Amino acid sequence: MGYDKRIGPAFLEAGVGWGGSCFPKDVRALAHMATIHGCHPQLLRAVMEINRDQRVKVLQKLREILGSLDGKEIGILGLSFKPNTDDMREAPSIEIIRLLRNEGVLIKVYDPVAMNVARGILKDITYCRDP
Repeated sequence: MGYDKRIGPAFLEAGVGWGGSCFPKDVRALAHMATIHGCHPQLLRAVMEINRDQRVKVLQKLREILGSLDGKEIGILGLSFKPNTDDMREAPSIEIIRLLRNEGVLIKVYDPVAMNVARGILKDITYCRDP
């Protein structure tokens, strides 16, 4: 797939998981349809679980680097589910910020497009004027 010009190697690196309005909803709907039609949705369930786990891996990596996260100040660049949009629907940043807040992290964020929308969703964090 990495040699396919439509995909390329850049799209084969795992990130913090997918979000948005369509993909999460569609995968859940496929799993539901498989269940009600007597098929096995295990692969779809595994995909959803792996996607959720990508957010937890962020915390694990931070703990490896910083030790305890309590009281640490961490910056997050990018809040929407993809660049150059203000769409915050099921954005990975929402869950990652929630997990970090539960660890006692002080969070500063910047997103050149999504910050106004994010302010209505994400509380108790600092919104910065620039990266």
